[in-house]
Amino acid sequence: MSNIFLKNIFVCVFSLSVSAAFAEPSVFNPYPVTSNSIPGKRFHMNIYNQEIPKGEISLQNLGNMQYYGELNIGSENQVFKVVFDTGSSDIWIPGTTCISANCSNKNRFDPQSSSSFKYTRNILKVVYVTGEVSGLIGYDDITIGGIKVASQRFGVANAVSNDFRKSRHDGIFGLAYKGAGGSKATPWLDNAVQQGLIDKAIFSFYLSNTPSKGGSVMIIGEPDPSYYQGPISWHELTSLDDKHPKGIYSYIISFDSISVGEKNITLSCQPGQCKASVDSGASFILGPKRDVESILQSLDVKPDCSNVSQLPSLKFSIDGHIYEVPPPFYIVKKKNYFGMVECLAGITGSDEPFWILGYAFMRAFYTVFDKTNDRVGFAKLHDRLNAPKL
Repeated sequence: MSNIFLKNIFVCVFSLSVSAAFAEPSVFNPYPVTSNSIPGKRFHMNIYNQEIPKGEISLQNLGNMQYYGELNIGSENQVFKVVFDTGSSDIWIPGTTCISANCSNKNRFDPQSSSSFKYTRNILKVVYVTGEVSGLIGYDDITIGGIKVASQRFGVANAVSNDFRKSRHDGIFGLAYKGAGGSKATPWLDNAVQQGLIDKAIFSFYLSNTPSKGGSVMIIGEPDPSYYQGPISWHELTSLDDKHPKGIYSYIISFDSISVGEKNITLSCQPGQCKASVDSGASFILGPKRDVESILQSLDVKPDCSNVSQLPSLKFSIDGHIYEVPPPFYIVKKKNYFGMVECLAGITGSDEPFWILGYAFMRAFYTVFDKTNDRVGFAKLHDRLNAPKL
């Protein structure tokens, strides 16, 4: 993977690059459905100092390279910034016992300040491509978007590697299937359904293309039509290969082809058998190195941004649907060592045979993850969002 990707993404993508020592204890009891579940109704609560619908989480956009939002943990509602990651299922937050410089700019969870917190004897150990996290496992109430899941299992890190030091977020909030990344802990979303807090394990993203204006959101619950128009095109999840059950590598779909404008790119996978993970924890579109090199050569993005307006769209064919990603979505602008803005395509190569559709793809659509029905959907962005036109 490129250095750019590794410097900006600190979340696990698949268990191919992650090992986590999480284990669900046998004493854990599922919570019954409670009267807190009111189907089809959304409430308002005051977070981010404003009234927003229950189940809606405002996301901060860091230069189109990272999107993160807030959650609360414990009896005192301690606040933390996390990346909501569909590429993993684990949750971890740095604790007050993390006293190294790598945690100095982080909000740290204080177990002693939460009367609802319970430790376990299990050890947290997550190894990433660019670093690692270690600590202990515990249980506490975790609230996102006004939805409180009681006794959620999560990691309290007492050591994080240098790779996390400059990141704006405090931790990671996994939204994938139980078992993704090696964890056996029941994910927050599944517990929310078990506890009767939401009807279905479904959530969606609108990722703004304008960091300075904000507006990015994650919505827990049914899709919000104020963010999209027209139908949602659904795609069933599949396994990465015959050796792995559906869902273990999170939200994986099959696709047919990729084109640069009208030029079809010859891929190393066969049409209909190409695999991609739709990943809210990845900045770029990732694919096999040889395939990506062909795409980048066809695009020929000038570092001085002089040809951005003339660049073609990227076209992805998924189950016969053509998804067009115009340059404003896949082009990333960054400042170089001298403070000058440079342009690059948000596409990078990896040594793996599959693809990852990160922010550079997701920004072009309203993206829905329907975990209950094992599918992912994409819809056209609503006109009110003033997104770049196709």
